[in-house]
Amino acid sequence: MLLTLNIFFRIFFNIILPLVFGSLIYIMYRTKTLLVFKWLDFLNLNNLVTSMRSFSRTLPLSDVVQYSLPDAIWVYTFSYCLLVIWQDSLNSKKPLILITLPFLFAIIAEMLQGLGFIEGTFCIIDFIFYIFTYSIIYLKYLKWRKYGFT
Repeated sequence: MLLTLNIFFRIFFNIILPLVFGSLIYIMYRTKTLLVFKWLDFLNLNNLVTSMRSFSRTLPLSDVVQYSLPDAIWVYTFSYCLLVIWQDSLNSKKPLILITLPFLFAIIAEMLQGLGFIEGTFCIIDFIFYIFTYSIIYLKYLKWRKYGFT
C-alpha cells in the first residue's frame, strides 16, 4: 500500500500537476489560434475558457513563464513518464535513451524554428529551460538506478 501511495504521489506531483499548470498557462495566456483551443471548442468549453482568460487579466505573467515554461514542463513530464514506465529496466541503456528523446525533440524543434523550417519563434531561454528540466530527470534517473524507484 505504501509503495502504491508513493507511486501515486510521484505521478501526481511530477506528471499530473505540472501538466495541469502548463495547460492553464496555455488556456489563460496564449493566443487562441493554438490547436488546444480547437480541442476545447470541440469539447464545448468556450464559456469556461472565456472566464479563465478574463480572470487571467488580473494575474499578469512574464513572457518567460508564458512561452518557455509550458514547453519545459512538457519535456519534464514526458521524460518523467517514460522513466516511470521503464523503471524496471533502469540497469539497461533503454530508459536513458527514452528519457532523452523528449529533450532532443524539443531542442531539434527549437533549432528548426530558428532556421525557419517550422512555425514558431526561436528562443535561447527555451534551450536553457530544456537543459534544466532534462538535468533534473537525468539526476532522478541516476538516483533511481543507484537506489531503486522506492
